[in-house]
Amino acid sequence: MSMSARREITKKFAREYAKADRRGKSEILDSLVAATGWTRDHSRRAIRVALQRKGAAHEQQRRHRPRKFSYDALVVLQHVWRLVGQPSGKYLAAVMDDLLERLVRFRELGKVADRVTPLVLDELRQMSAATIDRYLKPHKDAAYPVALSGTKPSHILRSSIPLRTAMDDPITNPGFLELDTVAHCGHTMKGEFLWTLNATDPVIGWTMMRTVKNKAFTHVHTGLEWINKHAPIPIAGMDFDNGGEFLNWSVIAWADKRKIPLTRTRPYKHNDNAHIEQRNGDWVRKHAFRYRYESAAELTLLNELWDLVMARKNHLLP
Repeated sequence: MSMSARREITKKFAREYAKADRRGKSEILDSLVAATGWTRDHSRRAIRVALQRKGAAHEQQRRHRPRKFSYDALVVLQHVWRLVGQPSGKYLAAVMDDLLERLVRFRELGKVADRVTPLVLDELRQMSAATIDRYLKPHKDAAYPVALSGTKPSHILRSSIPLRTAMDDPITNPGFLELDTVAHCGHTMKGEFLWTLNATDPVIGWTMMRTVKNKAFTHVHTGLEWINKHAPIPIAGMDFDNGGEFLNWSVIAWADKRKIPLTRTRPYKHNDNAHIEQRNGDWVRKHAFRYRYESAAELTLLNELWDLVMARKNHLLP
């Protein structure tokens, strides 16, 4: 007997099987086994498949759930988020109570002040970190589109600098810096544009930034000297990715002269340098955005901006 014939017989038995009682189902299975030569288990599975509805599935209607928080609360949340530097939901939830008290007391809510009522303030205090992130996600995505990467892996000198990975023992003493560069290229990597050299101490959270003309060593050297001079603790080591601006003889000689040990991360493993990657987004791109900067005037302006950002975040924020 062909398989198509077996399927037709199964469809006929399946309609009867669906309506039968327990005894009737057993008798139908006996008949199907005798007609097709299948086992009882396989016959039962074949009937189950034959009973399944064919064709396009019905669209499942999601039950509408009313918002827990009012529209006024969401508008005030967006304004507060921008006002305090666009932090993460975890940070904002932790400081929300104290933050709202100060903003109301000093009348700093500006254009949303007329929306602020005791009920709205209570709603904001009740929001969890996940809820804050969920409500702010469309605004974050619009403000910070995906950036281009300017790292060009350098294959020379890799064996000269030891690897440090996320699985190594964590650094516990301050003075060790993670470094990276951030491209201010806008939407294209073509041509020459400014770069920001970024360094952070993962133990104490201290971060330093300096914008340079390009990634040539003469400009990277200027940034390294500035970081070395302004570091609050003598530099005990430096870790960076595999970009050519760091993996070169000039940087190695500069570090050797100052007795600063160097390590590097594994290629394409961003978690090995997670602290500086977070600072790239939260400090550099959040304040300079993703615009393209090229001129000497813009370089000066960015470095003036970094002085203000560092003063605020290093000294005033937890």
